[in-house]
Order: sequence, then structure tokens, then C-alpha cells
Amino acid sequence: MRIHSLEIQAFGPFAGREVVDFDALGAHGLFLLNGPTGAGKTSILDAICYALYGSVPGARQEGRRLRSDHADAETAPEVVCEFSARGRRFNVVRNPQWSRPSRRGGGTTTEQAHTLLSEWVDGAWVEKSARNDEAAAEITAILGMNREQFTRVVMLPQGDFAAFLRSDARSRRDLLQQLFNTDRFEKIELQLGAEAARARSVWEDRQSELERTRQRAVEAWSAHAGSWAGNHEIEGSAITGPEDASTGETTSLTVSAMLEQLKSVAAAMLASAQEHRVQMESARSASSEAQSRCERREALNEYRRRRHAWNSAQDQAADISTALQLHRKAEALASSFHRVEEALKVATAREQDTAARRQSLNQNSLWIAGPHHGQRVLEDVLTAESRAAGRTLGAIEAGLPDEHRLHGFIQERRSLQESVQKDGRRHAELLTGLDQRRQTKKDLEEKSAELVPAANSLKVAEQALESAFLQEKAVAENVARIALAEDIRGRHVQAKETALDKKAFCLALMRTRLEQASAELASRLLDDRPCPVCGSQIHPAPAVVGDGSLVSKEDEDRARQDQDTAESELESVAAKLSLVREEISALVARGGDQSSETVAGAVASAQNAVQTARTAAIDLADVQLRVSGIDQQIREDEELSSTLKDSLAESRQRLGHLEKDITTLEGRLLDLRAGHNTLAERKRAVAQYRDQLDEAREAAGRARAGREAATDAEAHLMSELAHAGFASVSDARMARLDPPTVRSFEEQDAARLREHIEVDALGDSIVVQAARADEEKAVPILDQAGLVELREVAQSTEEHYTQSRVQAGILAESVTQATGHVMKYEELERDAEPLRQQWELLGELAETARGGGDNTYRMTLGTYVLAARLEQVAIAATERLAAMTDGRYALVHSDARSGNRKSGLSLHVTDEWTGASRDTSTLSGGESFMASLALALGLADVVQQESGGVEMETLFVDEGFGSLDEQSLEQVMDALEGLRDGGRIVGLVSHVAEMKQRITAQLEVVKERTGSSIRFRELSV
Repeated sequence: MRIHSLEIQAFGPFAGREVVDFDALGAHGLFLLNGPTGAGKTSILDAICYALYGSVPGARQEGRRLRSDHADAETAPEVVCEFSARGRRFNVVRNPQWSRPSRRGGGTTTEQAHTLLSEWVDGAWVEKSARNDEAAAEITAILGMNREQFTRVVMLPQGDFAAFLRSDARSRRDLLQQLFNTDRFEKIELQLGAEAARARSVWEDRQSELERTRQRAVEAWSAHAGSWAGNHEIEGSAITGPEDASTGETTSLTVSAMLEQLKSVAAAMLASAQEHRVQMESARSASSEAQSRCERREALNEYRRRRHAWNSAQDQAADISTALQLHRKAEALASSFHRVEEALKVATAREQDTAARRQSLNQNSLWIAGPHHGQRVLEDVLTAESRAAGRTLGAIEAGLPDEHRLHGFIQERRSLQESVQKDGRRHAELLTGLDQRRQTKKDLEEKSAELVPAANSLKVAEQALESAFLQEKAVAENVARIALAEDIRGRHVQAKETALDKKAFCLALMRTRLEQASAELASRLLDDRPCPVCGSQIHPAPAVVGDGSLVSKEDEDRARQDQDTAESELESVAAKLSLVREEISALVARGGDQSSETVAGAVASAQNAVQTARTAAIDLADVQLRVSGIDQQIREDEELSSTLKDSLAESRQRLGHLEKDITTLEGRLLDLRAGHNTLAERKRAVAQYRDQLDEAREAAGRARAGREAATDAEAHLMSELAHAGFASVSDARMARLDPPTVRSFEEQDAARLREHIEVDALGDSIVVQAARADEEKAVPILDQAGLVELREVAQSTEEHYTQSRVQAGILAESVTQATGHVMKYEELERDAEPLRQQWELLGELAETARGGGDNTYRMTLGTYVLAARLEQVAIAATERLAAMTDGRYALVHSDARSGNRKSGLSLHVTDEWTGASRDTSTLSGGESFMASLALALGLADVVQQESGGVEMETLFVDEGFGSLDEQSLEQVMDALEGLRDGGRIVGLVSHVAEMKQRITAQLEVVKERTGSSIRFRELSV
């Protein structure tokens, strides 16, 4: 992963837009990021992290405070980062949430955070995502690491890793968990514990079910144990308890023996029931046979009684049979009687219908009444009249098209008359409206001419208002600058006096030192040593200092330095005073020396003039718009007026033609209507008349046919009466019986026949034949008391059988239930052992994963994984540390226990010079820095490999170089130089002066009152 460029705007301490070209820094490989405390060095790293993940590291993550307080209120905070990873190039733009001034009214409006992630594809940027969370997830997937891992791999916080060296196992565990995401192994620990608990629960449930099954088997045995005692019908059944004699506990063998005992008892009860059944069937047979002999004797007596009664009723039955025969002959002629009656009814009804229709014709004005004697003559007259009416209808049909045309002409005339009236009124209204609009247009044009001068003065008024605002601002700034100048003038006077005092003091010291030169030389003379002035080794009278102490060279240099400082301060204050005076002169040239009241009056006057001009301009635009709309309406109304005028002329001409056509058609249709309003009305009248004629003719034909049918029916009836043997119609009517009498005679005849058949069948039945055989053999017949005694014996044997059968059934059901319980018990007992073994195995495995059981290191699964990662980190860090310390020190991971504490995350440093191993907390400041830097680099390598092997081509190393001596610093720099292999960019964050001299490419953050800025410096070697 390589960062190409970074743009920061209104972010952190940066008020404006700052651009960092990391590709340009890449040409140097190693660059220094420096600047004073609080300038914003860390903010650059925060901006990179925010661009990629939408948040900044650690406690600085307060998204609503990311915006710079130095930035202009309208400037939006923004971070733009262009980077490449896995052979792809991306650009991400993020804007954190911020509050901007409201565009309407006062107050502020909150702008939500925005994100835009793009990818360079085929020579153009293609949008990938515009959602905050989605873009962060996409970048996390591309880089293969989350924010915490990124800040540890790319932004190496040396101070954090120094604390990591000195921390205990718990603190190391927290950091390593964040970097290597070992939550899944902790979940495995929890899952193993849950699986072990689940296996134990399953085994305990199986044990409980096993006990419940045993109890059910015992209950099935115990339910019958009480009924076995004293039952003499169950022989050879030894009754024993379900518990083992030695232990008092039920085993599968005891339960099986209990089942066999149940089966034996059930078999004995079943045999007893079979014996009772044989006794019951024998008693039932004897009782049934005695009952059958009694019933056969009763059937024989019944046959003899019914036979005698049937023979006595034969004479009465013959009279009934003769009456029924005559009735049936007369009844056969009923249909003929009915036909005659119906024919007479139909003939009468048809003659009445014909008379009614003729009466209706007499009321029609088209009918010419006459005598018309006879049905046949009437039919002929009606036929002739119907044909004449049909010919009249044909003539009317021929005239219908002319009448339709006449109706169309009349409708068109009515429509045209209405249209002419409507268009005439509308044309008059249009002419009146046109006059009014032309007058309105004239009035608006006059008003427009009056508004033009005032509207044209708007631009001049606005310029005057802008000049007034500038002058007002200049007056305010001038007042502030005058106050500032007074303050600086006081400081200038004070600085000038201080500088003069310092200069006078320095000159006095110089004069004094010149005066004390001989004494100073004398103070350096030594016995037997030559004088530096005369060369003599004898110093008879060396000069001595007068009053006061000796002024040294250091005193003179200190006084001169104080003088230089005071003069520099004087020059700085003088420069500021000159700058303020120049600003005041510039403000005076812009009118800043005017009074505030005068300027305020000018601003108010200019504002009034602008407001007046703007109002006039608005009114002028409105008037011009109205004039344009009226012009358009006048043109449209003139066109519509011309169109209406032409339409009226055409309509009036068409009305004249219609009047002629209507007069001609009305004269032609007058005869055809024959006094009716329309041909359609006359057509309906003639058609109705023809329908009446046709219906009357058909009715006359039906009446004639009905009378002929009645005559034929009467002749047929007389023929059938003679054939049936009746002399007249009255004889036939007398032979017919009423329905109740017929039903009574038929029921008596049918009953006599049924009785004859039943008596013959009873005499031939097996029961009566058997009774005759018993009578011939003189078989004794029991009385009612003997039959009751036999039934009581049969009932007693049946009750014994039922009781034994029920007991046998209950025992059989108990055997079935007990068999199921025993089979289930044995199955559960076989399955319980594997479940116990599984529970013990999972329990031991879960306990080991928690750091207990046979786990001698007391190390959890998550700690074991972290220990393996820490071991990899120690190996990678040792390679870096060996290069920095000439192979002296090595970081070693230890999984040894300390007392009762769990092991796994200990670190030691091995000194190759002494062969001793010691704790990392005993390292000196410089050694600790090198070890923490090596640990940070090693951890970055391991995390990089863990996240998918993404090559990190841009690295930042934090402070800590000030604790190194010259040789150690050289070794560390050599190690950092090695990080540049393969084109990697390494940025060092440091305040150390020697670093500024050693590293030529420098990214300097400059702190100012108006906000920080970034500049790139390249020093010559």
C-alpha cells in the first residue's frame, strides 16, 4: 500500500488547503516531519487515517471537532487522499460533519459527513461508493486491516511500543487482540464450553429417561402384583419383587425376569379363560335348544288358527272382486270422458277469443265493419284487409328517408340559429374587450416611461453603496489601528529606553575592562614564568584592581548579548510601529479619517437610494411584462374576431339554403302522413292494424278447428262405451267408485292374498314341520320356569368367562407395555455409555482451552494464539534490533509461568555479550527506544503478513530519537535506511536538531496565529 498524495482543508490546525506530494518525497525515500509542538504534525497522520477509515486514532476521535477553528466560516472541512494497493489506484474524498452559517436567517446548519471513493480505471476515475460506512468497509477489504492495525503498521507509535515493553501480560494481551483479531478463538473457547455443557445435559437427560423407563416397568409389574396373591386359578407363578436382593437396585436382568414373570402369569390366566368359555358355550346350547322347542310349538298353533280364519272370509271376498272389475272398466273410459270435456272447453274459449278480437277491430278507424256470416267467410275478409295494410306500409317505408332528411335539416337549422346568436354575442364582447386592452396598454406604456430613469440608476446606486461600505470598514479599521499604534508606540519608547540602558551599561563595562587590562594580565602572572608583555620572569610590582571587582571577558560578552537582544527587540517593535503607521496612511487614503456618524449617514443614504432604484426596476419589469402580455392578448383577440366574423357569414348563408330544403320536403310528405304528425307514427298505426287483422284471422281458424275436434271426441266416446258393455254414459258413471272405497276394496283384496301366501308359507316352514315331528315323537316341552333356570345357568357361566377374559386381556396389555419398557431400557442403557464418554471428552477439551485440566501452562486458547503471534513478532523484531545494536540484544518470547499466574505473553531481552537474559523493563532509555522501534517494525511485518501480505510502501515513525547517543543514532538510522529498500517511503517525526541536519528532505509544519501550513524543504548535503 502506497500513499501518493494528501490534501487537507479546514482540518485540525490547517485553515487553508494544504497539499502533500508523497510521490515527490518518495524520490528521497527518507524524509523528516518536524515542526513546533502543537503545529499539527500528528494532524497530518490523523488526516490520512480519517481519509481511509472515516475516524482518527485513539482519544482524538471526536468527528464533530475535526474542523479547524482557524478556517473561514463558509469553508468546508475536507481530506483527499490518493493511494494504491494490490495493483489498483484509488482516490478518497471525505468531509466530516460540520456546522455552516445558515443561508436564510441567523444560526447555523449542520452538514452531515460525506464520502466519495473512486478508482482509476482505463484512464478515468470511476465512482465506487458514496456512503461513509460502505467506503470504509471497501478500503478495509482492500488493505486487509482495520484502523487499529493500520495505525500500528503504517504509523509506528514508538511511545506506545515502549509502554508495551514495560507492560504486564494483561496489557500486552489487550493490544495483541486488537491487532490480530483473535476473538474467533475466544468464541471457540466459549463454544467448546457450551458443547461440553450440552453433552453433559444430554447424558443427564438420558440417565433421567433411563430411570423413568425403569420406573414405568416396575409400575407395570406392581399394578398386578396385589391381584396375584390368593388367586387359586394362577398356578406355578412365583411372585418376587423388582429389586435386586443384594443391592436393592433394579438392574436390566431383574427387569427382564420381572417381564418373564408377567408373561407366565398372563399365560395361566388365558388358559383359565378358555375353560370358562367351554362351560359357557355348553350352557348356552342347552338353554337355546329348550327355547327353540317352545317357539316351534307356538308357531304350529299360530298356523292352524290363521288357516281357519282365511277359509271363513271367502264369500265376502268374491263380492268385492266383482265391484272392483266393473270400476276398472269404467275407469278405463276416464280418458275419453276427459278428452270430450277438454275439447268442448277449448272450442268455447276459442270462439270467445274470436268474438273479442272482432270487437277490437270494430273500434279501429281503419276497419270497415260488415255482417261476415260464418267463420270461413270472416277468415277470407280478414286476409284481404291484411294484404291491403301491407301495401300501405310499403309506401310509407319508401317515404321514410325523406322524413329523416327533413328531421336532420330542422336539427341543423336549430343548431345554426343557436350558433349564430352565441357567436354574435361573443364577437360584440371581443370588440369591447379590445378597446379596453388598448387603453390599458397605453396607460402602462406611460408608467414605464416614468420608471425608466429611476431603474437605470440602480447600478450607480449599488456602486455608491459599496463605496460607502468600504469607507465604513476603513473607518472602523483605522480606529483599531490607531489604538494599536498607541500601544506599540508605548512599547517602542520602553524598548528604546531599555536598549539605551543596555548600550550604556555595555560601554561602561568595556571602559572598565580596558582600565583593568594591566590588572587582568597581572592576575595571570606565575612565578618563574615569563611575562607576556615584557618577557621577564621577575614580577616585582604587578598591577592591582582598584575599587570593585575585576570585569571578565564573560561579563563583557554577556552585556554585549543583552545589548543585542534589546536592540533586536527595539527593531522588531519599530518595524511593527512602521507597519501600523503605513496601514493607517492607507486607511486615511480610503477615507478612514472620516467620523463614524458621517460615514453611517452616507451608508444609510446610499442604502435608501439602492432600495428606491431596486423598487423602480422591479416595477418597470412588472409593467413591461404586463404590456407584453396585453400585446399578445390583443393579437389573439383580433385573430379570433376575424374568425368569428367569417363564421357568422357562412352560418347565415347556410340557414337560407336550409329553409328552402325544409319547405320542399314538408310538401312532399303531407299526403303520406294522412293526418299523422310523422310517417313513423302512421307506420306504427298501420302495422298495429295489420297485426290485429292477422291475429283475428288466426283466432277464427282456431275456433273452427276446436269445434270440429269436440264433435270427433264425442263420437269416439260412444264407440268405447258400447265395447265395454255399458248401455249408456250414466251406467258407466254409476260403476265408478269413489277413491276411498276403491282403496278400501283394494286393501282388503291385497290383504286376503297376502294372508293366503303367508299361511301357505308358514305351513311349509321348517319350524312348523319340526313342531309336527316333535308332536309325533311326543318330545317334552319345558314350561317358563324351566326355561328361566337354564338361562340363569348360562348367564353365570358367561360372567365367569367375561371376568377371566378381561383379566387375561389386562395382563396381555401389561406384558406388551412391559416388553416395550424393557426394550427401551436396554436400548437407553446401551446408548448412555457413548454419551458419557463424549461428555467427558468435550469437558476435558473445554477445560484445556480455558487453561485448566492437563494444561500445565495454564494458557487459554486465545492466549496460546497470541503467544504464537508474539513469538513471530519477537523473531522479526530481533532481526531489526540486532542490526541496531551490532548483534548484542535479542528479544525472546517466554511462555514460562510466574507463580500461580497464567503464562504465555512474557518478553525478555538477551544480552549476547554476557549471555544473560533480563526483563525488558531494565533497558536504558536509548536501549528501550531501539527495542521498542524494533518491536514496532517487527509487529508491522507480522500484522502485514497476517492481513494478506499487502506491501506497506509508506511508513511513519514517531518521536524518541533524542534518547540515543551518536553511535546508537547512527545504527538506528542505518536500520531505517534499510526500510527504504524496494522504493518504500519512510517519514520520521522528530524534534532532534541532528535529525534536521542528517535528513535532507523535510516536511515542515509552520505554526501561525491564523492556522498552520505545510511546506517542503530540501537541504543541500
